[in-house]
Amino acid sequence: DTADEWRTIREQWYRYYLADGQNGEWKYGLKLVLDPEGMSAVRVSGIDPATASDEDLAPFSSHRFEYNDEGRVTRETVRGGEAVYTFAWMTNSAKPGYGAVNTWYRRCIETRPDASTRTVYTNRGGGTILDIEADAGQNPDRWFDYRIYNSDYHLTERATSAAVDSVAEPFNADGDLTVILKNAEGLIHVHTYYDTDDDPTGAVKGYRKTSGIKIGQNGTVTVQRKRRYDTRTIGGAAIHPVREEIE
Repeated sequence: DTADEWRTIREQWYRYYLADGQNGEWKYGLKLVLDPEGMSAVRVSGIDPATASDEDLAPFSSHRFEYNDEGRVTRETVRGGEAVYTFAWMTNSAKPGYGAVNTWYRRCIETRPDASTRTVYTNRGGGTILDIEADAGQNPDRWFDYRIYNSDYHLTERATSAAVDSVAEPFNADGDLTVILKNAEGLIHVHTYYDTDDDPTGAVKGYRKTSGIKIGQNGTVTVQRKRRYDTRTIGGAAIHPVREEIE
């Protein structure tokens, strides 16, 4: 080799939809991904990826995507068709605003190749409110991850599945999501934040102040960690590195 020659180390290929359509097409959405292993197989097979059809490339692809008319993925095919994941989307018809931090705005149900599911409810800002893992079957075991935010979208409580007493999910787009926590059972992580700036005490408004745990929603919080911050100005911008972390 000479110094001015290119040598291919590895190659990846991406193909995009060029127009909207009725069969999962969404303009400019990612359609096919061929990882280095797949591209090597394509080259060995004598296929030109620039002119090959989707059907010719699909067996070599690591991912293939289909979309709904809002540009959200509804189907993901991986490893050339070895496994298929589907995604069902629903948006709250009430269209809660960004201030409704603990109200569900969108739901996505992922169904995996083994028929297990993951259901995620998010608020308007995209923060996860409830994450549900469920086995396959008519009466599956379910595991919950429930989160509560303050008005600044900071996480204030995160309840483990053991702390969740019941969950009532919406049946349709105008339904409510209701999560009831146990009073004195189950681990809940609790976080607080500074509500003002005070350099001598290391307080910075909006920054995390303490982290702790409690058992059940009525439990006493045990603080496990507290942070204090410095304030430094660099190029006219203030930054706040951690000064002290107390455990």
